Amino acid sequence: MGTVLSCCVRVCKSRYQTGSTMSSRSSRSRGSDSDSSQGMRIRRDEQDDQDLRQRRLNELIERVRTRINYNTQTANDRDAIQIFNQLEKMDPYIQANAKDQLGVALYQLGHTLSSRLDSGKLQSHDIDLIVGCWGDLGNSHHSRFKFSGVQDDLEQSIHFHIEAISLAPDKHENFPFLLSNYSTALQTKFEYSREPEDIEKAIECSKKAMSLMVQSHVSFPDLLRITGGAYTSRFNIFGNLEDINISIELLGQATSLSSEAYPNRLYLFTSLGASYFYRFRHTGDIQDITQSIKYHTSAIHLIPSGHPSMPVWANNLGNAYKQRFEYLGNLDDINEAIKYNELAVATGPNNHVSFPQWLSELGSTYHGRYKRLELPEDLSRAFELMNQAVSVSPNNIHGLPIRLNNLADVYQTRFDRSGDPGELEEAMKCYLRAISLTPTDHVNALQWLNGLGLAYLNRFQRLGSLKDVDKAIELFTEVISKAPKGHADISHWSSCLGSAYSNRFLRLNQPEDINKAIEYHSKAVSLSPEDHAGLQGWLTNLGTSYQVRFRNCPQYPRTTQDIDMAIELDTRALALVPQSHENCAKILNNLGLGHRIRFEFLGRLDDINMSIEYISQALGLAPEGHSATPGRLSNLAASYELRFELQAELKDIEQAIHYNGQAVLLTPEGHANLPRMLNELGSSYLTRFKKLDNDSDALGHALECFRSSAQSAVGNPRSRFEAARAWAAFCSPFDHDISRHLEAFKIAMGIVPELVSLGSTIGQRYRDMRQVGDLATDAAATAIDAEDYGLALEWLEQGRSIVWSQTLQLRTPLERLYEIDPLLYDRFRKVTSELQNAGAGGSSVEDRSLSLEQVAQRHRRLAEDYERVLGEIRSIQGQEDFLVPKKASALVQAAKSGPVVVINTHESHCDALILRSGERGILHVPLPNLTDEMVQNDWDRMHRSLKSQNHRQRHIDTKAMDAETESNLARILADLWTNIAQPVIAALGYTTPIDQYSGANIPHVTWCTTKALSFLPLHAAGLYDRPQTRLSDFVISSYTPTLGTLLAAPTSASPRHLKVLAVGQESTPGQTKLPGTTEEVLALEKHACERIPFTKLCGKDGTTGAVLDAMEQHDWVHLACHAHQNLSDPTESGFFLEDGILSLERIAQRGFEGKGLAFLSACQTATGDENLPDESVHLAASMLAAGYPSVIATMWSIKDDDASFVADRVYGQLLGGGNLDYRSAALALHNAVGELRAELEAGETGLMRWVPFVHIGS
Repeated sequence: MGTVLSCCVRVCKSRYQTGSTMSSRSSRSRGSDSDSSQGMRIRRDEQDDQDLRQRRLNELIERVRTRINYNTQTANDRDAIQIFNQLEKMDPYIQANAKDQLGVALYQLGHTLSSRLDSGKLQSHDIDLIVGCWGDLGNSHHSRFKFSGVQDDLEQSIHFHIEAISLAPDKHENFPFLLSNYSTALQTKFEYSREPEDIEKAIECSKKAMSLMVQSHVSFPDLLRITGGAYTSRFNIFGNLEDINISIELLGQATSLSSEAYPNRLYLFTSLGASYFYRFRHTGDIQDITQSIKYHTSAIHLIPSGHPSMPVWANNLGNAYKQRFEYLGNLDDINEAIKYNELAVATGPNNHVSFPQWLSELGSTYHGRYKRLELPEDLSRAFELMNQAVSVSPNNIHGLPIRLNNLADVYQTRFDRSGDPGELEEAMKCYLRAISLTPTDHVNALQWLNGLGLAYLNRFQRLGSLKDVDKAIELFTEVISKAPKGHADISHWSSCLGSAYSNRFLRLNQPEDINKAIEYHSKAVSLSPEDHAGLQGWLTNLGTSYQVRFRNCPQYPRTTQDIDMAIELDTRALALVPQSHENCAKILNNLGLGHRIRFEFLGRLDDINMSIEYISQALGLAPEGHSATPGRLSNLAASYELRFELQAELKDIEQAIHYNGQAVLLTPEGHANLPRMLNELGSSYLTRFKKLDNDSDALGHALECFRSSAQSAVGNPRSRFEAARAWAAFCSPFDHDISRHLEAFKIAMGIVPELVSLGSTIGQRYRDMRQVGDLATDAAATAIDAEDYGLALEWLEQGRSIVWSQTLQLRTPLERLYEIDPLLYDRFRKVTSELQNAGAGGSSVEDRSLSLEQVAQRHRRLAEDYERVLGEIRSIQGQEDFLVPKKASALVQAAKSGPVVVINTHESHCDALILRSGERGILHVPLPNLTDEMVQNDWDRMHRSLKSQNHRQRHIDTKAMDAETESNLARILADLWTNIAQPVIAALGYTTPIDQYSGANIPHVTWCTTKALSFLPLHAAGLYDRPQTRLSDFVISSYTPTLGTLLAAPTSASPRHLKVLAVGQESTPGQTKLPGTTEEVLALEKHACERIPFTKLCGKDGTTGAVLDAMEQHDWVHLACHAHQNLSDPTESGFFLEDGILSLERIAQRGFEGKGLAFLSACQTATGDENLPDESVHLAASMLAAGYPSVIATMWSIKDDDASFVADRVYGQLLGGGNLDYRSAALALHNAVGELRAELEAGETGLMRWVPFVHIGS
């Protein structure tokens, strides 16, 4: 007989194509009596009436569906579908097993239809019956899917709805219902598939259904409900506010059209409640969530007892109450939420597809109450429920990401309470799994990303890895950039980003971070409604950022504006929270901190008293074991310590020690905050030691705290560095074992590379160097006391000119590495090249589309890659010492072209360490007549003189030097001769004047100075009122910023095919004219003649880009122009060229190789930053770092005529004789300056003109 239904479909389609009509299934019109003998009987004793037969079958179908809906038994649904499937398959197997009345009836119906088909007598009401059954079968599959979640049911539902629609004509009175049922199935599919075409088709079908029905029809409100539901579904995925507004409008219209007796009124209420709920989540309008609660409550009141939808709607009402609680903070709301979420779980069958959701929502509600009341049982219940919800959820179910996110949130709260990093790891796993299961364009994806960002931020606070806080900022930034305009969570997300920036500022001390923190916290506050429950948290976060900026940014005006604002914000926040609120303790702590910080600035007693009061209250509210307790204990201790320093009451310092001790005890090993806690405890003991008659026990405890902090393997390097410095500084009067002093300095020196990281730009590293201060000279003085001169030399090398040393390190010759491992060689070259470019602030073409934040993060990742590659290289046998700080045995080799004299000035004693060619040992020469104070006074005197004479510009005609300036300089040069130069040359045995040597054997001494001595003209030391009492009479002098600079210099002379570049700027925009520069360039051109390739870039040809490119192509460079020393940012110092400043930063980007001499004929090219005396922050050092091993420069302003005179004499000697060796530059300059000095009057007159010329390097 074949498949009856498929045959029916063929006939129906052919009849419809010929314009045949059919009666409405719902009209119950009379059928034909002529076919009664072949009809099926619903009961055996009934008349074979077609109308009755059709009506009874429909009633039976509806009863089965009703039983499914009310009893929610999967078996019933399965039975119904199995019965309906008899229409499609009427084979002997089914016939033999059709044992119940319905099965027999359906078989007989199939037989009747088949017979009519064979005889061509199929009536329109037969087709009507098929269409109706087809639609009912689609609905049944949909019902079973909603219960069980089996995907095949959803696909079958859509299939049967399509078949029903294809059979029914547009004018069929049930056609709107067929379309709306199909729309409902498509909506469900869209919630799982996220395919836009599914929801677009759903909206199209439901709107068409509405167009086919008059508004007065009793079922029109249901069509409005279904259409509104489609718009809600689209909004939930794509977040377009217009969609949810349309939904609420349609559902409101449906509600107004329905009477109280309308059977589906409760469905209208729950749909409208859901739409208001979703709009509230987007906009945060409190009226929306109140409306949601109203309609969900109305729906609950209309639900008959035992209705299968009770758990769904109870859960919805509970969620609405929870949302309002999170907004307003009303405890009644969260209790109502728990009540209804509990009802959902209690009344829902545990095999229902939504049962895991109900568990998760109930857990989330308990979690919300825990965050308010901090009842441990609420957190335990939340964790239990959410774990159960995730464990019973199939991996592919669309609600799983929400449950994973809720569970992750609980893990984070457990971490906040316990501080256990394992809780964070579990949270991250949940967030990452939720993200992997969620389409990137889904609105919920932002929530998961933000949660993951919080986990990274918490891990940074716990373990201190910069990579974590960078990742947090990256995630928070992505969330905000993708957030729909006006999203209700934008304040929360902005505050999270602000907190991340604030935390990173405390680690890196980059001002832009704290400014961004304030920017985003301010945004969070400004976008928040006044009645939002989260406002108090955003206010106190903003207050904290103002606190941090006030304490840590001295570049801002030191007024109380920031700290006053912080206190005002925290006071406002405190007024918004009840004492039972989870944030109350946090706000009290922050308020106490604010008053303490203001006390430190203003010294008002009421501020420190209020600080103690507020922080004490905060501690009283915290539950036992809370992870924030150690920090608050430390804060309270600091306030007591400050009050002790003001009033000297013993009980205050005892309280400080007690609370700091408790903070240390409660902070687990490996916590990033432990070094800081130890420092605070050590500080309290140290305060007691200082104030109470030098209590040696207190000092012993302090030193033990500092030692433990310094030796910690984790934590902020600043904290550990401060501890090591304090340990070294105060162990001297307590412990006479000098090895303890050396151990402390060794740890401090080891932390310096972490403080001045390759992961920062050069400018930031210079700012970080200010924290290092005089560490190297302090450490070296201690090593000299221990007579360990090698260690003293090593520490001076490691702690001076750190930034330039790092730059040189990135250009290390790698021939040996290439022979060992070419691939590792390539990786190292790549990362060092990128690091050098990033450190100088450069960017590749690919980088230019990145934000500043992305560039900075990429820079830090490069530094981490560099350390990893270094580790791999050092793991190779024979390469264990690759790029480790050089030992003294290697450093002494810097004296390859003559003695190198390293001068250490310290408050305890001053010393010279002399390296000699061919000697392994280090000659120690005490300088008993030199003091650190004397050097500083000489520099202050010279600095004042230079400033008064405006020696910061190269001039054509300098005004006559006044007698006082010349006299001051003469006294300084005399001090340098008597206290340094004379003892050193005596120790070296250089007692024979230079004029008695042959040219090749003239002694050449290279000076490596420290602290303020770096700014003094040691090369010109002497008594100029008597003969043979000047340093220049006995030696040629050069300078070097580090020994590594000399070691890195090529051992060979300049290339045979030397190319020379001359840059002359006679008339630079914005600067005075320099006619002498033209003479300099002409002199150089004259000496080059035709033997040496020579290029000049003068006037408009001398742009920054052209000069840099030409430097790349030439071996020597002469720069005759104005120069600029930027004291606020040393990396912006540079040379004035035609189109701007050729800065130190841009020069550092170029890794020149094989270069020779750089002659910097400009003012102050060897003048450093007085705040960083040991860093050689000047243009001459930048040229060394850029690859020029030999540099001629000036310490202050030079006369224009003098510049051209010296240049002519230097190049005449270097180029005229055909030697072409840059290593002769020091001798050439010595002779040229000698000639200039001879042309000037005898005695002191003219010192200011010839003294500034210096040679630096090899």
